[in-house]
Amino acid sequence: MSVPQRAIRAAVGAAAVALAAALAGAQGVDIHATAEAPGGLARAWAYVPVRLALVNRTDETFETVRVESGGPVAVCVPWRLAPAASDEWVVPVFYAGGELALRVVLESADGRAEARGRVDALELRPLADGAALVGVERGTREPQGEAVEALARALGGRTPQFVELSGPEMARAARLGLLDGAVVRGPDAPEGDVAVARQDKAGAWRVEPSPFPRGVRSPVQDEAFDLLGGTLWPAADRARLWLWLGLFALAVLAAGLFVPRRRTIRAAVVMVGLALVAMDVIWLSGGVRKALSVEARICYAREAGAPRAGLERLVWLGSRGGEISRAPLRPADPLPLPILAAPDDPFRPVGTLWLGEAPAFEAAGGAALVHVLGRDETPTLEEPLADLRVEADRADPGDGPRPLSRWAAERKASADADRAFAGRSLEFWAATRREDDSARRLVWVREAPRTAAEGRRTAVRQPTLVVLPAGPRGEAGRSEGRAAGVN
Repeated sequence: MSVPQRAIRAAVGAAAVALAAALAGAQGVDIHATAEAPGGLARAWAYVPVRLALVNRTDETFETVRVESGGPVAVCVPWRLAPAASDEWVVPVFYAGGELALRVVLESADGRAEARGRVDALELRPLADGAALVGVERGTREPQGEAVEALARALGGRTPQFVELSGPEMARAARLGLLDGAVVRGPDAPEGDVAVARQDKAGAWRVEPSPFPRGVRSPVQDEAFDLLGGTLWPAADRARLWLWLGLFALAVLAAGLFVPRRRTIRAAVVMVGLALVAMDVIWLSGGVRKALSVEARICYAREAGAPRAGLERLVWLGSRGGEISRAPLRPADPLPLPILAAPDDPFRPVGTLWLGEAPAFEAAGGAALVHVLGRDETPTLEEPLADLRVEADRADPGDGPRPLSRWAAERKASADADRAFAGRSLEFWAATRREDDSARRLVWVREAPRTAAEGRRTAVRQPTLVVLPAGPRGEAGRSEGRAAGVN
């Protein structure tokens, strides 16, 4: 038998063994899944609650369950499943549109044991174009007549499609990003990008629009990458790595000049030694292994003085050299939504959502951009970095109006990081978050240290941009003397 034939037979045999192992793993764990979307409806680019029922027929104990839906986000949950045990749990699964089929992977604590299975398309109805999913809290009257029209206006002209939900179901659906609106009894509003309707004691309806601007949930937002700097790795960071490589090249050149040509063994030993030293130095000090996250926060306050407002957190994650870049999440926060730079491949893996006691989003393939749409306390504005009134195409920092584009361009060109971000974020807000030409007050504040490092992980938080209704003319810029030169 020739060598190519033996190689082909070996490859076929290996494939057969791998296929048998996969089938054995799939048969070893029984997997059943049922979508529990409100009214069986789901909107694309949100999470769907899926009830997973598992039966472990293997001799292994599994500790983690990973669910992939063919979209950009996989979900991992800590789930202990002993031999012969059965259990079920509701897992959020990212829905990118179309049919929803699942790939489920169970792993042991040491990662050596694994079981896999697939679930065919789940019963699910995509939300129709022009419709908005509105949850009605159980025991609450459904809006009628003018109240429905007011709610439709708050939803950007979309037709409300009502589904009845309990309080916990309402909170879960809002956290998963499934709801566009909510009809509630109490004063509390659901988290996320949700318009809220409630009826007072006299029977009058009050409709509050979402705190976020329309289009904030768009999957493709290439401007968001420019907002966060255009590149994750600064020029100085790349220059340091090239410097180490250059020093190694010079060391090799010097060794070649001073080691006698006839001393082949000695030259080889010197070269190997130089290679090992250079590898260690570059690996440890050259920044080869590194994780970086850059976060920008935009706070949308519908009313001046409101204690709570909509908060959009944009987090750009990057890693290299096998390091892992993660964005920590608060347990009650709405789940993060991925942002794409182009619509070419909406099903390309972006990252993994880790749930449990310390939820986090982990980048896949070295880079990921996500945002979280929640609600939080409005930042204090007592010591602003910049304070600006914007109306139509004019910006007024307190010393007179000037073209908005000119103010943004001047600050973008600054060597100061805070000034440059103020220019980029004004440009980003005007291009992607501004809904009309009415007057707004924009304030930039520093909420935390600019950079924090832990091991090989570096986290950068940009100044927070607070968007408010504009007060009387001349109010913006009143803190000019304390603006640290940003205005």
